[in-house]
Amino acid sequence: MEYFEWECAVTEAVAAAIEVSYSDASGIVEAQPFVVQQCWGKGTAAEKTAAEVIEANQPSFVEQAPDAEFQHAGQRWSFNADEIAVFEVEDDCFHFAAYHRLPHPTIESITAYIDLNLIPSSSSHL
Repeated sequence: MEYFEWECAVTEAVAAAIEVSYSDASGIVEAQPFVVQQCWGKGTAAEKTAAEVIEANQPSFVEQAPDAEFQHAGQRWSFNADEIAVFEVEDDCFHFAAYHRLPHPTIESITAYIDLNLIPSSSSHL
């Protein structure tokens, strides 16, 4: 079997496994070139490769923590596992404020981060 035939079979297997169009499956396969190349090099069957491609795509969906919202310093804030956002009334939506880099963010640790990094202190204007 030639590479292009095998890759086509992988794409068809992805489409069938997660019930998406061939076009969508093609994008999923193309997003995992390292996995696909490794499997081709090892002679992995198309169905097994499809399963590995699907699994490689899962962390971006599974590991994302839900957003938490709270009020602090007269503003509405939101945060997740990676970033902080502040609510803009004019736009009626949240806007990115910062990447917090905290390993286990809580409202308390995010509030402290906001106080130290995002709200200008009055002493800095003297």
